Parts: sequence; C-alpha cells; structure tokens
Amino acid sequence: MRTGKSLILSKTQKEILQRISTQRTNTVQMVERSKIILEYNRTWSKTKTLQSLNSTWDKVNRWVNRWQNQENERADLEQAYLRKQVGRKAYATEIEKLLHDEQRPGAPSTFTESQKQQIIALATQKPEDAGIPITHWSHEILAQTAIEKGIVPSISSTHIGTFLKCSNIATTPKQLLGASEY
Repeated sequence: MRTGKSLILSKTQKEILQRISTQRTNTVQMVERSKIILEYNRTWSKTKTLQSLNSTWDKVNRWVNRWQNQENERADLEQAYLRKQVGRKAYATEIEKLLHDEQRPGAPSTFTESQKQQIIALATQKPEDAGIPITHWSHEILAQTAIEKGIVPSISSTHIGTFLKCSNIATTPKQLLGASEY
C-alpha cells in the first residue's frame, strides 16, 4: 500500500533519471538524488526510500519535496519534448539541472568574467610570449603576472588554480625550483 504523496514522472523522465543513476561520469550527489526520486516514485514512502538507499531523512525529504514542487516545470518540459520543441539531449540537460544544488547566498564574486577570461587567455600563451623567462606557467607566477599586467589588483595562486581548473587548463601548481629568474 502506498502511503505518501505521489510523484508523477513521465516515462522519459524515468529513463533519464535511470541513466543518471547508473552513469559513472555523474557526481555522487547527482546519482544519489536521481535514485531518491526513482525510489520514492516506486514506493511513495520517504521512510522506505531512506531505508532502501541507506540515506538520511533530510536528503530524502529535501529532494522529494523539491521534485514535487517542480511538477509544473517538469510537465511543461515534457509537453515541449512531446511537441518536438525540445530534443532528448536538451530535455536530459534540463532534468539534470533540477538535480543541482540551488544557488546559495554569499559574497559577490571578487573577479569579473572579463578578468577571468583575460587570466585564462594569459595562461594559454607561452610564458616567453608574455615576457616571462620560463617554459611553463605556475599558478604563483601566473598570479604575479596578472597583477603586473594590470588584469587584477591582487589574486592568489589558489584563485588562479580554480579559474584554470574550471577551464580545463593545466599549469604547474607550484613554482619549480630553478625554473625561473622571475
């Protein structure tokens, strides 16, 4: 006997969630959240869902409630998909977005998008082309160079590493001994 409030999922939504829950390239959080939604859809019980997945009440409650609250958005998405206004890949991307954390309040970004892009562009150049007598950038030297070139007034090597990681650009994370006259 089902005890909780139903969670309506279309066949396509179930397929997308099942793919997310088994795909190795997804984050642990994405996999866990998709499993919570699928299990609750099967049992209609938060208690059974948390026991079945060995999860916590807070997680199960948060994600079931969030999906129930997004029913209208998911229904609109389903209709657009059925009318062929949205392709399968775009549909899956929108479902994945529903599994992401919501934006949290916090301090505004210290760096503008333009500054980030200039730093990334600098990192893609050879250091010699920027007038730096080394063969490979380190985060520390890249930070010093960004400051000297007036891209930013100050920046840490950790911030440089974060920007580059998000852009999939590799540098040497620590300065190499004897590699620079800088």
